Amino acid sequence: GVKPLGQMPNLRDLILDICEIDDDALVHLSPAHSLRRLSLSGTRIGDPGLPHLSGLTNLESLNLSSTNVTNRGLEFLSSLSKLRQLDLSECNIRDPGMAHLRSLRHLRQLSLNYNRITDEGAQWLKGMGEMELLHMKGNFVTENFLRVLIESMPGAKIHT
Repeated sequence: GVKPLGQMPNLRDLILDICEIDDDALVHLSPAHSLRRLSLSGTRIGDPGLPHLSGLTNLESLNLSSTNVTNRGLEFLSSLSKLRQLDLSECNIRDPGMAHLRSLRHLRQLSLNYNRITDEGAQWLKGMGEMELLHMKGNFVTENFLRVLIESMPGAKIHT
């Protein structure tokens, strides 16, 4: 199980992609305050497990792609102020949840491929000045609004 991993005081990187891990297992990771990178892509993680991650305030990289995370779960990520990379591709993110990403001011790479985001949700990304790479493929953001995003993030590459 995952329980011994959370008890490792110097654990910095943890990749559990495509494992049979679910929300209940994340409670065992909450003591792992030294974690800098956590990848849970392709697992059965969803909104109920994300409160256990909110105390991992040293996280710089978090991959939740292809999980059951939705808008509701994004509020628990807002405390992760050191996040530089966040992958929420192929989740069920819609416009209302995008407001929670606004507090992640230091994001440099954000992947939101294949969600259900429109111009309304993408407005919350405007002015994220440290953004270097934004993936928005498979969403419903218009070309006109993409131009607005590009102007508001002069150093960023935006892939659609």
